[in-house]
Formats: sequence, C-alpha cells, structure tokens
Amino acid sequence: MYFFLSAGIGQSLTGIEHAILKRGKVFNSCGMQYKIVTLNHNPDYKKNLDIHGISESNFLNIYDTFQNIIFKQFKENNLKNFLSEIHGEIRVEDNTNHFDVKIYVNEVYYCYIHFHENEQISYVNYFDGERIKFKREIYTENGWLSRIIYLDKNTPKFLHYLDFKRNVVIEECFTEEKSISCILLKHFDKKIIFYNKNDFTKYWLDFIFSMYEKAVVYSDKNKLYNDVLVDMENKKFKLISVFHSVHVSNPKQIENGKLNSNYQKVINHKDQFDGFIVSTENQKHDLQLRFGTDIKIWVIPPSYAEVEAIEKNNHEDFTVISVGRYYVEKRLHHIIEAIELLKEKYPDIQLNLYGFGDSRDKFAYEKKIRAYVIEHQLENNVHFKGYSQNILSHLRESSVSVMTSTIEGFCIGILDSLSVGTPVVAYDIKYGPAEILQHDYSGYLVEEENINELSAAIEKCYLNTEMRENSVNSIEKFSFETLKKKWINHLLELSNV
Repeated sequence: MYFFLSAGIGQSLTGIEHAILKRGKVFNSCGMQYKIVTLNHNPDYKKNLDIHGISESNFLNIYDTFQNIIFKQFKENNLKNFLSEIHGEIRVEDNTNHFDVKIYVNEVYYCYIHFHENEQISYVNYFDGERIKFKREIYTENGWLSRIIYLDKNTPKFLHYLDFKRNVVIEECFTEEKSISCILLKHFDKKIIFYNKNDFTKYWLDFIFSMYEKAVVYSDKNKLYNDVLVDMENKKFKLISVFHSVHVSNPKQIENGKLNSNYQKVINHKDQFDGFIVSTENQKHDLQLRFGTDIKIWVIPPSYAEVEAIEKNNHEDFTVISVGRYYVEKRLHHIIEAIELLKEKYPDIQLNLYGFGDSRDKFAYEKKIRAYVIEHQLENNVHFKGYSQNILSHLRESSVSVMTSTIEGFCIGILDSLSVGTPVVAYDIKYGPAEILQHDYSGYLVEEENINELSAAIEKCYLNTEMRENSVNSIEKFSFETLKKKWINHLLELSNV
C-alpha cells in the first residue's frame, strides 16, 4: 500500500494537493493501491471528496478512523427533527440569512442554528440564561453529529468527537493559550491519553501502517509529518520525502543558505529516509552539490499535461490570467503593475486572478493589492476571480498566462497553461519555469522584479499568435505516459533500495 501524506482536502486545493491527486490518477492507471492521509477534522469531507473524485478506498483521516461517520449513509437531521426533541414552548425566528434561525424556548434564547444547503443542520450554538454561548454542535451534511465544542468565554476548552452511535471517541482539552493540553482516545475498549498532537498522530500512523506488510510512505507535507515519522521506532515501511518547493529560505542562497523549515528535518535526518523526490533536475543537482551524491533522489514532476484539452480558440481580446493563491510570495502586485503599464496602449486589457487569500495574515496581502487596484482605477481591468474547479477552461480562453512567484517547486500552472495552448511569461526563478518553458518559443523567462520587461514580454506573447501552437508542441515530455513511466521506474528501483 502507498500512502500520500497530506494536511487535508478542501474544496479549494493547494499545489501540493493538486500534485497528490495527479499522482493518484497515475497510480490508478497502474492498478496500484494508495491512500491519501489527512490530519484535519472537516465535517464537509464527503462533499469535498466527491468534488475531487476521491473514493472511500483511497482516503484516510485520523479522526474518522475512530468516528467512522464521513461515509455513513444519509439520515434526516433537519429543523423539524431538532424541534421535536425540545420540551417547552418553542418560537422560531428566521434570520436575515435564510440558512439560519434562532430558537426560543419559553421566550428564552436557546440556540442558533445554521443549515447546509440541503436543509440539514450544519451547526447549533447553545446559549445560557445570560445569552453567553457555551456549546457548539457540528454536523455532517449527511446528518451525523461529528463534533461538540465546549466554550468558556467564547474560547474552546474541550472538543468531543463522536462516532455514529454518539459515543465520544476522542476528547481534546485546551489550555488558556488555546494549545492542546491532552487528547483522550477510546480505542479497542481502552482509554489512551496523549499530551500533544504528534504523539496522537504517531499512534495512529503506527496503527495504520502495521496493517500492511509492504507500506511505502510519501511525505508530501514534510513539516507536518516528519517529526513524527523520524521518531517512530521499528519502522517497517519505506519513507520518501517529496519536495514541493525550494529547500532553502532564500533561493538566491542555494549553496549555503538557511534551510527551508519544511525540509530541515528531512535533510538533517536524511539517513532515515529511503530517498527524496524533487520536480526538477536543477533541484536534484543543487541538493547533491550541497549535501552529497549519496542521497537517493528521483526527479518526477508533480503533474502532467492534460493533452485532451489542448485545442485553442483564437481570441482577439487581450486577456491575461494568473493562477495561484493571493499570497505575498506570489508577487501578484508585479502583474498588476505590468497591466497598468499596458493599459496605456491597450485600455481594454483584462487581468483575471484565480486563487484564494492567506488567512494566516488575515488576508493582509490580498487587501493590499485590492486597495491598489481601486487607488489606481484598475477595477475595470483587474478582476479577483477566486478559486475555480475548472481552471483549464479559463486558461484556454486567455491570451497569456503569467507567473511571478518568489519560489516554486515546479509550478503546475505553467504546465496547465501550455497544455491548452496559452503561452506563459514567468520569472526565471528556482524551480520549474526554465525546465518547463522554452524561452521565445512557448513564452518568455523574465528577470525577477523587472516590471518593464514583464510588461513587454506579456505584449509579445499576445502579438505572437504562433506561440499558441508552440505551447502545445512544447509539452510532449510532460505527457501522462511519460510521467507514468517515471513512477514505474521509481517504484521498481525503490523495491531494491
């Protein structure tokens, strides 16, 4: 069994999650069994998995191993069912949001209910006599009570995770600083206590991996898993670290720069790994130059060209697209500034930004670039489109695709663009653009932070209609079959490691 270690699977996918799903399709075509492993709790998992075509047999979650409710069949859990269990005189007050109601019992505010789109209950907030929220119940869209949050001064103190019989199988306790103080697990009729999430994760992974005689583990979320994996005793599985980004914090200091925190554990304990997977020959070279050639490294791109979608319609409209999160490291303000320059000559030029913002900084960067668009009167030219489940169609309809990231591990967006005949302008960064893009054929590699050169390259791509056909012709080495062969060769070689 092959395990792909991820954080979670949401409706919107990160580049790492896209890579995992692409790998899954390759493994499916080879008849190889795999499981996507996740550590987060999400009551909407069934919906998300359906969106991305992930089956029950290919999915594992640390909470659902013990709860067993994600894939349970639908049961009624609507307002009528809820009210039938309440004693007293009930009054229902509709909120302005049609997915919400307030419930009063004997004219005392009792609870606030939010609903899923299918009219099943999503969550219930309970209030005491002082109208202070003390508990929240969270339900799956299929009607199962999944988690109860007990609050003190609106701060979680205890979290209970329930199985389909409403037994509490996991209890998490929190300190005043909102960190986990302990986790109590009920498993095989025993109570097991952990004092941090890593120990709980280690117990779970040990339990899962022990079911398979020949397990191979691919650590895609290195920072999240590697402390646990390195500390596991008597490992009976093969362990591969997958690099999805540059291995140093500053890509301009490849030879001696500080290690990227995501890969510190891997590199400092490389003897405990059976090898690394990187996306480019360039990164393999840099790793071996700095850390030695005794490291086993396979070069396998994280994606393949969707060759079935390469037909390109010619559009006279000047439409530029960028696909990537609205994060500061993506430097989307450079693209916006380049469009601002081009607007003088092409007043109707359009820039469509597909992605989502960074909640870690409360969307500060997204707010900043949105403000710039307004201040510079670019609202009719620059559009924040959000996340799209069908990004290839938007790429196909665009004149030029642009990538201005600080760092990448590969940049799937470039490959997707070329696969539908949309030329690309990209900063010449580590890693990916120079190995995917053929300069002055399928697009242009541009010096970092040179907005004038970026602007000029975008215009040249737009004017050179031959680049659309060139883009399609340039991606043969990234075909599905080529990627499949790389994985098969890797697995054959791994069996001898």
